[in-house]
Amino acid sequence: MCAVFAGAGCSIIGGGIAGAGWDSVWARRSAENYVGFSSPRVEIKTEASTIHSGLTWSEFNSLLSSPFPQHGTVNPNQSARLANWEILLRPAHVQITFPDGAKLDEPLPSVFRARPFQFAACTLGGEPILILLNRARATTGLCFLGLYTRDGNRLLTRVFPRRAFWMVHTMQDALVIESDKQRITIRMSKK
Repeated sequence: MCAVFAGAGCSIIGGGIAGAGWDSVWARRSAENYVGFSSPRVEIKTEASTIHSGLTWSEFNSLLSSPFPQHGTVNPNQSARLANWEILLRPAHVQITFPDGAKLDEPLPSVFRARPFQFAACTLGGEPILILLNRARATTGLCFLGLYTRDGNRLLTRVFPRRAFWMVHTMQDALVIESDKQRITIRMSKK
């Protein structure tokens, strides 16, 4: 009886050892209901896709390294630099320091706080953009995507299903996220 109760409790409050396991029901629901941000300068188009790729979860950790020459990762409670941005990953948020010294605190749903963030730089709408990407545990199946301008503006923050991220690249001044079922194209208008 106690073993059954303890197992049921883990599915409610979260479980696992050393990061293995699952997120609690309310942590997952909170991330699924995350209210992101989309600047009026951002246009998102979703269409059907028929690509077939063998991308696995382990390859997700290097999703931004191949298509973006300027890329890196930042571990929890550490900081990293990319071009003129500094990214600091704290327990409850990511802090981004921009080239002009402005700082932005990006609150994170708790399911994205345990893993390193990937980051990369690209050009959209004729200006440099910082891309932040992270995933929750496999059992939660969600990813966080953030796009930021050089002058400290948030362009897009959104939680996507993990299955949406098989490939990320730029094409015709757009950020393209592809999976076996859909293509998400993100464009930014010029100032």
